[in-house]
Amino acid sequence: MLLNTDGSRQRRLGMSYEANWSALDTGISLAAGAQSRWQLFRWDNVDNDPNTSFGVVRFRDTLFFVDLFSDTLSVLVDSISIPLNNKDADVSFTTLNGQLICASAGLTYPILVTHSNFTWTTQYLRVQTRDFWGVDDGLDIDTRPTSLSTAHKYNLFNQGWTQSKLDQFGETDSFLRWVAISYITAGEIRQPRTANGYLYAAVTSGDTGVSEPVWPTTIGGTVVDGSIIWSCWSVASGGSYPSNADIMSLGEKTDGSWDKDLIKDYLVGNTPAPKGHYIIEIFGRSATRHLASGLLPTTDYDAGSFSQVATHFSRVFYSGVKSEVVGSEPTAPNLTGYIFFSRVVRNTADLTVCYQEADPTSETISDLVDTDGGYIVIPEMSNVKHMVPFNDQLVIFAENGVWSIRSEGGFTALNYNIVKVTDVGVINQDSIVQAENNILYWSKAGIYALSLDSISTQIQIQDITVNTIKSYYNEISTIAKANVKGYYDPQSKIVGWLYNANDDYDGSINKDNIDTELRFDLQLEAFYPYTISTKVSDSPHVVGAITTPNYITNDVVQGVYVGNEAVQASGVDVIVTTPQRFKTTRSIKYLATVPSVTNYTFTFALYSDTTFHDWDTEDYSSYVITGDEIMGDIMRSKHTPYFIAHLRRTETGFDDSFNPVNPSSCLVQGRWDWSNDIISNRWTKEQQAYRYKQLYVPSSSLDTFNTGFELITTKSKLRGKGKALRVSMKSEEGKDMHIVGWALFVAGQTQV
Repeated sequence: MLLNTDGSRQRRLGMSYEANWSALDTGISLAAGAQSRWQLFRWDNVDNDPNTSFGVVRFRDTLFFVDLFSDTLSVLVDSISIPLNNKDADVSFTTLNGQLICASAGLTYPILVTHSNFTWTTQYLRVQTRDFWGVDDGLDIDTRPTSLSTAHKYNLFNQGWTQSKLDQFGETDSFLRWVAISYITAGEIRQPRTANGYLYAAVTSGDTGVSEPVWPTTIGGTVVDGSIIWSCWSVASGGSYPSNADIMSLGEKTDGSWDKDLIKDYLVGNTPAPKGHYIIEIFGRSATRHLASGLLPTTDYDAGSFSQVATHFSRVFYSGVKSEVVGSEPTAPNLTGYIFFSRVVRNTADLTVCYQEADPTSETISDLVDTDGGYIVIPEMSNVKHMVPFNDQLVIFAENGVWSIRSEGGFTALNYNIVKVTDVGVINQDSIVQAENNILYWSKAGIYALSLDSISTQIQIQDITVNTIKSYYNEISTIAKANVKGYYDPQSKIVGWLYNANDDYDGSINKDNIDTELRFDLQLEAFYPYTISTKVSDSPHVVGAITTPNYITNDVVQGVYVGNEAVQASGVDVIVTTPQRFKTTRSIKYLATVPSVTNYTFTFALYSDTTFHDWDTEDYSSYVITGDEIMGDIMRSKHTPYFIAHLRRTETGFDDSFNPVNPSSCLVQGRWDWSNDIISNRWTKEQQAYRYKQLYVPSSSLDTFNTGFELITTKSKLRGKGKALRVSMKSEEGKDMHIVGWALFVAGQTQV
């Protein structure tokens, strides 16, 4: 039954395919797609065109696009494939500047989908950040080594050091470096161009070679260099390289020169120097470190990927990584609790810039600014399910709780706060519904609503199933909750959740097949369920829902005139066809599979069948059952001489055979003493409460069935007696039912 805001209860219309529907073939066989998810997303303002809005239907690795401004959705605009490694993984969608962004654990990287004049382009979004981790070089923070490993050299470069400054820092105080084609007298001491911790003595006089020799590192070892023989003479005293705590800019002198002794004499302690000179990809760290520096540090990359994406504050946010670090790099970050955010987006290139523009190791400009990108770490957060923009906050829904990222005056790279809202996590990302100033979601324990406190603007949380439908909710299986799908209709202010209530449902095959809809009316703060019938065989199935705009676009054909004269070509009036937008009623349309023996096919459906049958043939029962009424006394038996029903007249006219159009029925039954089955023999006989006092005689088949009364009021006697009474009001097949109100006359015994 539909709960109306005027307090009445009305029978829902039957679920039926939309007008002029057609079956759209996915090209995916029944066997291949049996374990796949159906997903729906509304892509508004496509290509920054306010007149274009697409419904995105995702099934496996294909995105199908339908025109939401069309009165008939099941007309395919186009389709594209996306490079999903796991074709059954969920996909997260968001939009920015008229473009579609997709993220998934099944995608190597998020992808950007662009549409322009029916030309589609897709590209990977390789998120980049500054290397604030570095690599493990096996050294303590304050150790100044006498030799330079590849890993330590990378760290020093990543901390802002240059090759020339490293060479100067590593020089000994007393000995010169080797120089090509230079005369050397026997006995002279030199060190390699790149200090290796050893000094070398010329055994003979002569000229050095064109290229530097490979220096031995064993005392007494020799090497031929041009016409000279060098001998490894001793360990260099005083020669070393900067530590991971040394900052190159500390060697700057007031005259502009640089002196290594200023750094060597400076007590830096074991505080790490600033890192982040290199910009790397967050997942392919090793490869991009090599591309940036030319060095080859240890293997370090993450096999995970972003599963969630959202846009807010003119930025893109990426999260939901299930971190899988490959390699033995101890500095590798666990990205599970990371949320990366782009800089304020000016163009497509900014979508992946999750780092500050200024080099943090620079001795001149290293400041972080408001518009920069970066990342936020919430270490205790695990398995991010969704990110939702909510006023001046971004709400992060995870399996183990909900967090809020906010800032007064707007989020910036310099100004934000992280607040944990609740420990109650979300069971399914598709259960999360944003409904005006509320966000509602399903957890294992109940349905929760987030709202903003009017004074503090902090997020408040409430379990809206407490004292309402807690027992009903607890009876929904965990598997059904894990696959529930939500939507919000802003016109009726109704939140709906679709799930499968069948006892045999295990979520493995056709997991999105829906047979139940739980609705929550925000105005009435009331829940009520719908059950969608299925056929015994070859049945359609609802698999999702989407809100359509309150406008449609139709082609309007017009003649061309000059003044009052029609323009003609070859004697025929010239016409032009232009699309025009017309206001219509916003509606919820349901994605539905169409029975097929080969591939999965889909179309759209809605509650529209005025014969009150689902899928044209399946009857369903609409009913209201009151609570057990004890009339203020649980001890005495009572009886009800009369049951008064107020029912809205639904007939609107007559057909050619003078049968009423849209007739009504309401079958009333009493159920005494908390009985829950007819075998108790405590249920009364059903009787018709929708009755005319006198037969209405139409004047013609065009008669509008106007009786002069809006309501049909009847009085029925409910037989039986007992200490408590429950009343059932039920529909009849093929007929409407609109209950405005009811009342009972009650009489009780004088003795217990």
